Amino acid sequence: MIIITSCPQCHDPAEVTDRFWLSSTDGPIEHVAVNCTTGHHFRMPAEMLPVPLDEPLTSVQRAAERLVGELADRGLTSELLWLPPGKAA
Repeated sequence: MIIITSCPQCHDPAEVTDRFWLSSTDGPIEHVAVNCTTGHHFRMPAEMLPVPLDEPLTSVQRAAERLVGELADRGLTSELLWLPPGKAA
């Protein structure tokens, strides 16, 4: 399953490669690891994503669909899943 959002730095399409929880004084906080098509890498609270996972940008959607198409051309299959911040897959 591929989760696509927008890069926090350049706003290019980015994949959420990991979702995890870290402790805080106010309780656990969901974090994500994000890698964009330009090569930026981030680990950050999910709520700080520049594009909420449930409201992706049209350009991000198109890029995600292209990526899935390229994977299919190579014989790989995947499914896109758009998730809101704070919701585990």
